[in-house]
Amino acid sequence: MTIKAAAFSTKGIRPHNEDSFLLNSQIGGTGTEDSMAFIENLSEGVFVVADGMGGHAAGDVASNFVVSEFLQSINSVSEINADFFNATMSQLHQRLLAKGKNEGTANMGSTFVSLVIKNDECGFCNIGDSRLYRYRNGFIQQLSHDDSLSEIIPNAPKNIVTNAMGAGLSDVEIETRFSASFAVAGDKFVLCSDGVHGHVSDDEMEQILQENYSLVEKARSLVEKALENGSDDNSTAIIIELE
Repeated sequence: MTIKAAAFSTKGIRPHNEDSFLLNSQIGGTGTEDSMAFIENLSEGVFVVADGMGGHAAGDVASNFVVSEFLQSINSVSEINADFFNATMSQLHQRLLAKGKNEGTANMGSTFVSLVIKNDECGFCNIGDSRLYRYRNGFIQQLSHDDSLSEIIPNAPKNIVTNAMGAGLSDVEIETRFSASFAVAGDKFVLCSDGVHGHVSDDEMEQILQENYSLVEKARSLVEKALENGSDDNSTAIIIELE
């Protein structure tokens, strides 16, 4: 099984991008310019989307910190499983809390969603409301669970998260799932921030994944569709194809 993936991130109509992404070893997002990356012909991969919160000079710092520190952690181990995620993300949560306190931005935080394929092990980790989808056999399925107030209270605003890295929260809840059949040849995955999934329907996402575009064009198209549909947030998408 070989992997190829592309990422695209934009500030949208906002003055600054607080999203960050990880495409194996490439970190992108944050800042004022559009950011993209592409990889192919890999046998393993690590992918992350993190949506920062706390305002300019806080949310972007939080998302970049989480992505950068996670990359260092995962590069130092050979076995990836739920125990690794639980321990690593709990430690990063505490370190982000300490960083915010030391820098006077105690409430800065970030969502986190990651897909990992390494040494025949594959799975995901989710904190907050950034999402992971899997497209298999013509159907798209949301695999992650939104930590959002709207999941608890009907008609509540969808952009209020109940769980995040940092954000002044004493504890963090970590969702993980690993299995032998989690990723197989032919699968496509989408990781995205709520600036994308809040404005793109499953049908629209499926249509873009089915188009005869390059992977970079698909990732850009997914973000541009969100903006076209009225997204007023930073928007980031990673698309992964397994062959």
